[in-house]
Amino acid sequence: MGVIDFIKSISISLFLYGLLFSILTPVSSNAQQVKTQTISISFNGSNTIEALEQISAISDFSLSYNPDVLQVRQNIIKSYSSAPIDDVLIDLLGNQIELKYRGSYIIIQKTQPTIQTKNKFKIAGDIKNAETGETIKDATVYEVNKLNSTLSDDRGNFELSVSSKSNYVTFAVSRVNYKDTIIQVTKDFNFDQGLLLNPISDKAEKKITFFRDVEAKLKEIETKKLVQFFTSKKERENSKNIGLIEEKYFQFSLIPSIGTNMQMGGQIKNRYSFNLLAGYSYGLSVFELGGLYNIDRKEVTGLQIAGFGNAVGGNVQGTQIAGFINTNKSNTTGTQISGFLNVVADDMKGMQLSGFNNISKNTAGSQITGFINITSKKMQGLQLAGFTNIATNVDGAQVSGFYNRAKEMDGFQLAGFVNHAKTVKGIQLSVVNIADSVASGATIGLFNFVRKGLHQLSLSYNDVTDVNLDFRGGTHAFYSILSSGIQLKANYIWSYGLGFGRQFKVSKKLFSNVELSSHALSSKASSFDNLNLLNKLNLNFGYQLAPHFSLNIEPTLNIYVSDAFNENTQKYGYDIVRTPIYSKNYTRSGVSIWLGYSASLKF
Repeated sequence: MGVIDFIKSISISLFLYGLLFSILTPVSSNAQQVKTQTISISFNGSNTIEALEQISAISDFSLSYNPDVLQVRQNIIKSYSSAPIDDVLIDLLGNQIELKYRGSYIIIQKTQPTIQTKNKFKIAGDIKNAETGETIKDATVYEVNKLNSTLSDDRGNFELSVSSKSNYVTFAVSRVNYKDTIIQVTKDFNFDQGLLLNPISDKAEKKITFFRDVEAKLKEIETKKLVQFFTSKKERENSKNIGLIEEKYFQFSLIPSIGTNMQMGGQIKNRYSFNLLAGYSYGLSVFELGGLYNIDRKEVTGLQIAGFGNAVGGNVQGTQIAGFINTNKSNTTGTQISGFLNVVADDMKGMQLSGFNNISKNTAGSQITGFINITSKKMQGLQLAGFTNIATNVDGAQVSGFYNRAKEMDGFQLAGFVNHAKTVKGIQLSVVNIADSVASGATIGLFNFVRKGLHQLSLSYNDVTDVNLDFRGGTHAFYSILSSGIQLKANYIWSYGLGFGRQFKVSKKLFSNVELSSHALSSKASSFDNLNLLNKLNLNFGYQLAPHFSLNIEPTLNIYVSDAFNENTQKYGYDIVRTPIYSKNYTRSGVSIWLGYSASLKF
């Protein structure tokens, strides 16, 4: 058997198994909703039809039935207190009826014995607005048991034929913003006439419907271009029109609309779902596998695996694995793994792992990616990216190869080049750190700029270099130092330094600083390959002459290390040592220690 034949045989087998399961194991989730609704009602001499009208009037559901198939009882005297509505119906009508739950309707049908031959039923006509006579297009007409369906065309015309081993079938007509209509057709009669749909007229109901529609549109998975590419207009219109949710154990699709759920996949919640290329369902409760794309309109619980992508319009609890993209338009609890992109429109609790980009509204857990992580609001946990992390509020850590950005940072930022935050409570560690304010903690880097902190230039003279220009940035509690200087002699010794320090306030005008810095020395006469490192420990005493102007003196402990041997002095390094308290030549280097000084003006 060839590969193509093998795939064909597997596909046909899965399709047949799915068809069998879809026929044998449907369970309506609306049924569960109805069974949980209780009613309290009393009948004092009513007949069966009057009793059904009373139930319909006080419940959230409309009852649809053909009076000709019901056994009408007279003079019913009964009371029910907080009883499930379906129990009440079965008690009134007997065990010879079955209930179908479709949207806001309970369809009452007489239990029929299976017959050997199939009867054919047809419903056709045009659909109009009952109040205005206006043609209604894109209305869904479907058979309630097998879910065969069609849409009305631009002129409101429709036609749907089905076969069944029953004496009658029930059709439903649904359109968003209109009340559903139920039609029962017997084997001896084909419905071929116009249909009038009543618009939702109650103002309060319209208002609620409007806001629900606005909220739904924000989360509609059908607005995604990829979803529109894989699904048909008919399937998307059915999903908008019909309020029913059917639960099935198993489904198999080649592509959306070609599978065991036919073109009503958007109304089916599957326990197990298999899509050779792509599938379109209401939701999932255990496992879904797709060759390319899995599309679920609402909630998903369990595991989704797709060769290309998973798209979900509701909450996700479980794991999504895709070769390229996972997108969820609501909350996610669990794990998203993709080769390129993970997107959660609301809250993410768990982990997002991708090759390129992770996006969520709020994250509690971790985002790990090769390029960029984005949490538009609050990040609680870890963001780890090869290039950039972005979040509004961070309670945890941001670690990236280049750039981290947050509005409120409570934790730790580590970047290969730049950290940026408005308010910092914790540590920023990078080459460049930028913050508006540091409430607690420190910014540690070569260049630190805190807008509401310390940013200070100084011009100084010391015992080694004659002219020095320094920049101090950060906070008074901890700041970094960038330093440069020159010795104005024949060889022009240059100094380039880095360091950090802390400032202590003594009084209103007096302050003190403790600083540790390291300076590389070079001149025309020396090679850059040589080690010439001057380390300084400064104890600064300053007097504030004006708000941004101070006079400072600094006793200094100098520690000079060099491996450049000076033939003239027979010592290592430049001739800069003043009265050393320690000096020694080693095999390949020399070390000298002495006390020095510095005087500066700080701006």
